[in-house]
Order: sequence, then structure tokens, then C-alpha cells
Amino acid sequence: MPDNDKQELSTDDKFRLRAVVLTTFTPGRPVNNLDLLAGREQEISKVLDAVLSPGQHAAIYGERGVGKSSLANLVYDMVFATGKRFFPVRMNCSVAISFHEIWKEVFKQIQFQSGRSGREVSLEEQVSDAPNSEDIRYIFEQVSSPTIVVIDEFDRVDDTVAVAMSDTIKALSDHDVATTLVLVGVADSIGQLIHDHLSIDRALIQIPMPRMSHSELVAIVKKGMTRLAELTIEEGLDRRMANISKGLPHFTHLLAKHSALSAIDDGRRGITRKDYEKALKTATEEKSQTLGQAYVGATHSAKDSIFEEVLLACALATDERGFFGAKDVRTPLSEIMKRPVKIEAYIRHLDKFSQPERGPVLKRGGTKRKFQYSFVEPMMQPYVLMKGLAEEKITEGQLSVLSHPSNVFELPF
Repeated sequence: MPDNDKQELSTDDKFRLRAVVLTTFTPGRPVNNLDLLAGREQEISKVLDAVLSPGQHAAIYGERGVGKSSLANLVYDMVFATGKRFFPVRMNCSVAISFHEIWKEVFKQIQFQSGRSGREVSLEEQVSDAPNSEDIRYIFEQVSSPTIVVIDEFDRVDDTVAVAMSDTIKALSDHDVATTLVLVGVADSIGQLIHDHLSIDRALIQIPMPRMSHSELVAIVKKGMTRLAELTIEEGLDRRMANISKGLPHFTHLLAKHSALSAIDDGRRGITRKDYEKALKTATEEKSQTLGQAYVGATHSAKDSIFEEVLLACALATDERGFFGAKDVRTPLSEIMKRPVKIEAYIRHLDKFSQPERGPVLKRGGTKRKFQYSFVEPMMQPYVLMKGLAEEKITEGQLSVLSHPSNVFELPF
């Protein structure tokens, strides 16, 4: 390692570097700095297409934890970089929020410059108790500058609000109003997010967010380390963090954060494998009150059982989209159990994992003998893998080898 890795950090250095780490690797919130957004070139292009094309709007959707909000967070920075000026608006939906309440909040954030008096007036007051799409269009037409409205967690609204929003998109598009709506939410398809989406198909750019690629997750660590130039990271640790994250950037941020903090707390300038291993345990403990409780509910048994081992094998068996079949579990489970295992030995466990009494922790789709499984909560998969590594039920080598072939990467140690 470089000589500066051996120089102990002073107390002032520790506090200063901790602050940089905590604002660089942010598992608790979406990325809000364009310099730290890794990958997603295709999705960024689609967002810009929507914002810069007259009459176009956008819907960003995908699994929980894939970075939808991070992309939406940076829409304004992306557009500012093109030289375009606009009113930025961002809001989060809550359960049972009404169409009226959404637009009250949106127009509260937009100040309108009155031509006659020259004073700023609130557009919020113009939203009636029961607005329709034409009412919303009329209010936006009074705004002098283009507007971008990001409405996050749109999956939480009810059908009535979703249909009303579709009508609004159509009205804004048909009349070429200089406003772009960007809807963001958890959904497997655009139909789940916007129920009446076919009626606005020509006005809506659909942006599905897949899980991040291994290289994109590695880029999160590399980009973050450029802001921590005084620290070094041992070769291969970024790839290990990406490997275990299974396409979900939250866990890459989480492991990078705790690995860096471990080195800093120990007064070192070099992040080592020891720090990464400590980060695995710290991150697992940190999730014990949320994912941990769900894990216990899924795997508990009054008698000796292999529920924990089967769930770990499921986490290893998933492909890059987060799906696996019953036969895919056989090889990783045999490796974990250190003996050959037949499907009959664990098929009932998959069935039980798909039932309410154990969460359900898995959801099942398809037809009999061709069932496809996935984790109900996508973040459970990396958690199960972290727990398996922390408790030494699997090794790093097994994680790499037993994962889906497209997720296997050479590690230097």
C-alpha cells in the first residue's frame, strides 16, 4: 500500500473525513449530486427526451431500491446542464392522498409573477376543492416559465387519482402546455403505475428501471472514492460490494459507508478487507429491526429445519432480474448443506415462503412446474446474503461462484 496509508489520522482528520463519507455514501436517501450518479445513461437520455420534447411526460417505475428516486432527484440538474430554465417542483405522495391535495402542494411551490402588480401571488389558491384536468391545465398556462413537476411514490395513490392524472397528462400534452410531469413509483409495469396509460401512450415516455449492473455498482464506489482522495481502498473490495448488492445501490452505499468509517475510526487511511468484513456485520445488525424481523418471521421453526439454508440458497439462485425457479435452488443449497439435495427436499419450503404465515417472503408467478419466484421485498435478498456471509454460512468464493453466471466476477482474493 502507499506510504500515506500508514500515517495515522488525527482527531480533526477523522471528523472531517467522516463528514465526507456520510455525505458521499448515502444509503438512507436518494443520491442528490449529479457527480455521484453512476451509470443509468439510457434512463437519463429518456428523461431528457421527455423534458426537452414538447408535449411529452415521463413515468419512472421499477422495483423498490433500484434508484428511481435518485434519478428523479437529479432531473433538474440534468436539465440545468443543458441551459434550459424552469420552475422545479418535487413532492411525495402519501397513502390516500387526493388529486386536490397533490395539486395544492404542487402549486404551493410555484410562485406566479403578476403582470399587472408585479408582485408574486400564490397559484395554490386557484386549486378548487374538486379540480379536473382542465382546471390544472388552465393554472399551468398562467406560469411564465416552463415547469418540471416530479411526483414521487405515485404507486401509493388510488385508482381515482391515477385516472385523473392520466386525464391531466393528456390535457397538458394536447394543448402543448410548457409543463412536464414525471411520475415515479414502485411497479412491475406501466399498467400497475398508471391504470389508464393506453389513453396517453403517445404523450408518455416510459422509463423502466432495472436493477443496476455490476459495473454500475462498482462505479458508485469508485466515484465516491474520488471525493475521499486521502483514502485508498484495497483491490477488489468495490467488486465484492457490488457482488453482494444484487443490483440494488442501497447496499453498495451501505457497505462502502461502513467500510470507510471502520478504517477512519481505526485511524487508518486505507480501507482493507478487515473493514469490509466488519461492515458486513455492522450493516446486518443495522437492518435487524426491519429486514431482520421479516427474516425471523420467514425462517422460524420450533423444530430443526432448513428454512434459513433454503432462503439463503434462494438469494444465491436469483438471476439479474431477481427471479429464480425451483431447480435453480438445488446447486446452491447442496453447496450450503455440503451434500447433494433433491428438489423434493425443499419444494415445500418454497411453497411456505410464498404463504402469509411466513411473510410471505417470496412471491410466486407462472404455472405449476414452471413457477418463477422472487423476493417480495427486493432488499431482503442482499440482506440474506450479508447475513449468510457474516455468520459464515457461505464464503465470498461461494457467493461469486453460486450466483447467476452473469453476476459472477473474478475476485483477487
